[in-house]
Amino acid sequence: MFSEGTCQSAGILISGLRIEERCAPRWKDVDLKGRDIRVRKTVQRIFYKEWNGAAKSSVVLTAPKTRSAVRDVPLASFLVPLLRELRCGDSEAYVLSGSRRCLETKTYRTLYNRFLERYSMPLLRFHGLRHTFATRCVENGADCKTVSALLRHASVSLPLNLYVHPQMEQKRKCIRRLPLYENCRAARRF
Repeated sequence: MFSEGTCQSAGILISGLRIEERCAPRWKDVDLKGRDIRVRKTVQRIFYKEWNGAAKSSVVLTAPKTRSAVRDVPLASFLVPLLRELRCGDSEAYVLSGSRRCLETKTYRTLYNRFLERYSMPLLRFHGLRHTFATRCVENGADCKTVSALLRHASVSLPLNLYVHPQMEQKRKCIRRLPLYENCRAARRF
């Protein structure tokens, strides 16, 4: 079960990754000293038909969605001690499962949804974590190019259009930062 203080719960805190990217790293891909995680593989379930027409599927590790999706992602500083505590001795073990068998994306999504339900949290699709991450980065002053690089999109406009959802208060804060705003306030004294 997805519960606090487990590798599965720590996995939702790894910012900006697609679910397929979160399920693939092994402990050897996590650099706690350098505070980053190397994204080199993704987990996919592949469906196919056998020669006799029988439907089959298998879980495979594949290259990331795009060539630019191969990257090193910084870990939040609060996550490093948690991962250090959870780290197992086997560098070939997968981070989320703690074993040499990876956690499938469908299973991880189910565990995540149960976690939300257990703590009476509003249902947020797993990919919504990526949207939230991008929005919070921009709200906290990150430039769009950096956010795009973290999400690993080829174009800056894609993350802006897909993920960043500025709230009205954020829009007001943006306007207040403009020097023109201060000049207008001074002009009202006339």
